[in-house]
Amino acid sequence: MRTAGLDRAAGAVQGFLGTDAARKITQLFGDSATFDFSPYRAELIFVDASHAYDYVRNDSAKALALLADSRGVIVWHDYGEWPGVTRALDELAKSDARFAKLRWIRGTTLAVLDRRS
Repeated sequence: MRTAGLDRAAGAVQGFLGTDAARKITQLFGDSATFDFSPYRAELIFVDASHAYDYVRNDSAKALALLADSRGVIVWHDYGEWPGVTRALDELAKSDARFAKLRWIRGTTLAVLDRRS
């Protein structure tokens, strides 16, 4: 996978409750194998879930479906750290055109897919 060319780690979103942004953020919790994501659409999706290969493949497909009008950004945690995450994302980047722009953020355990354009 190619790098996104970003040298600094992306900061985690913290402390948004009680801010103007809070009304725009919905955190979804549950087992992604059974959770019904169909009522939701998003512009930014952060995947920090199971590290098992099959889950990562499933979560990636569901994240892509969640993007509003197929446009937005998906960020995965634990790339390069967990074999299941790394293998699944590397394979998707090579074999599925929808994930062709998937990039690792150098110096982090994050991978990002920017589908805004």
